[in-house]
Order: sequence, then structure tokens, then C-alpha cells
Amino acid sequence: MDSLLLENKRGLSSIYLQAGKAYQAEAFVHDPDNDKLTARWEVLPESTDLKTGGDHESRPDAITGLIGDANTNHVIIKAPEKEGAYRLFLYIMDGHNHVATANIPFYVKP
Repeated sequence: MDSLLLENKRGLSSIYLQAGKAYQAEAFVHDPDNDKLTARWEVLPESTDLKTGGDHESRPDAITGLIGDANTNHVIIKAPEKEGAYRLFLYIMDGHNHVATANIPFYVKP
């Protein structure tokens, strides 16, 4: 996976979204073997179970109903209604047990 953008911004940008509005994300992916790729997109709240040194952190549950039109390179998401920190995750699979993942943080304002 080359990069992941949300509203044309990279993860290092401060991305603020308005609650309940639709936004687009774009992934730039390729497979060196030209295998057919499939994608899974999901939105999770930012983890509050923060550990150090590689200790296991519990994974927050994905928020359902936020992923709209989606394919391998593009998705429309609806920003959660609740103010707070979230991440958009993308998992790319090639059907041969190879997976790439990326995520991009964002903050929802009311």
C-alpha cells in the first residue's frame, strides 16, 4: 500500500470532520504480482487502552453503518455522530494470504 488519504489529507495532518457528514477516502495500492485485491474498510474509536513496550491493547469495536460506497481504492464514510477521536482502517488482501493495512486518524466535531 502506497498511501491512504482522507479528504485529500495524510495521517500526519490534523483531520477534523463534522459529525454525520459524508467524506471520501482514497487508497493508492498495487500488487507486485498483479493479483486481484479486495478491501475491508472500518471506522473504530481511538483506543483508550494504551500500553507501553508492545504490551497487548484491547481493540475497540468497529462502528457499524458508517461505510458507504467502497472498493479497493475508494470509500465514502459517514463521520460518527459522537464527538471524539477515531481511525479509518483499511485492510487489503490479495487472496494468497498477503495482507496490507493502513489507518488514518481523525477527530469528529459536533
